[in-house]
Amino acid sequence: PCPSPPKMASRGSWMALGLLVLLLSDYSVMGFEKARKKKKSSGSAKSSKGTASTKKRSESMKPTKKSQRKQFPLIESTLVYDIEHSLGTNGDFVKRSEVSIRFPKSMKSKLTAEVSFTPFEMDDEALKEFQALVKNEGYYRIKMISRNSTSQEYSPMASVKACSLEMSNLYEAFTYDLDVRGNIMAIDYKTPAVVCGKPKKKVSSGSKFKSKGRVSFGQEGAKPDLTELRLAENKGPPPKSFFQKYWLYMLIGVVVLLTASGG
Repeated sequence: PCPSPPKMASRGSWMALGLLVLLLSDYSVMGFEKARKKKKSSGSAKSSKGTASTKKRSESMKPTKKSQRKQFPLIESTLVYDIEHSLGTNGDFVKRSEVSIRFPKSMKSKLTAEVSFTPFEMDDEALKEFQALVKNEGYYRIKMISRNSTSQEYSPMASVKACSLEMSNLYEAFTYDLDVRGNIMAIDYKTPAVVCGKPKKKVSSGSKFKSKGRVSFGQEGAKPDLTELRLAENKGPPPKSFFQKYWLYMLIGVVVLLTASGG
């Protein structure tokens, strides 16, 4: 016996089913894209609004003495250090002078300080040791000893060639790198002359050190803007598409159509 030809009703059902699935998929994609664009536009508007309000609040806030002291703990304080130096070849350090770092009562945007030194002049014994150091092409070394209440655990040191200090006629420049507690983390010690030779004026007994100093602090890193991240956390999960919401009903319709076409 010859096989019976396929029924027209079955072909029509399959065509209707395919058309239905195509329409539903197009509609669900369009709905999802529309919802996504709407959410993105509303999120950017909220983010810009939140950023503007935050900026307005920060501009309206005026720094008080309490907030300044919290940001700059060294305000209205004085730090004192002993400067010790080594002139002999045995490496022993003896006290040379003192340095005071005074911070002002108020600061606007960055820390500033006034650095002053107590005078020190060469006596006959120190001069003899210094001349021997220059002759042997040795290094003149200094060490900082803290006299503050929060004494640091180590004493930073620095050195320059003794001949360059003689060429500079005992002119010297210090840069003290401090942390927020006033501890010296490093010293940049320099002299105007860097090449040794015959000095224009020899160091003699009674010659004084000409010291200048300044203070530097580490730069604080930029803080990230977490406004968009907080807004994204408050939004919750993204909205469901049309297909995600009604897939079960579409599946029931497909089953009904297939059952009807098979009958």
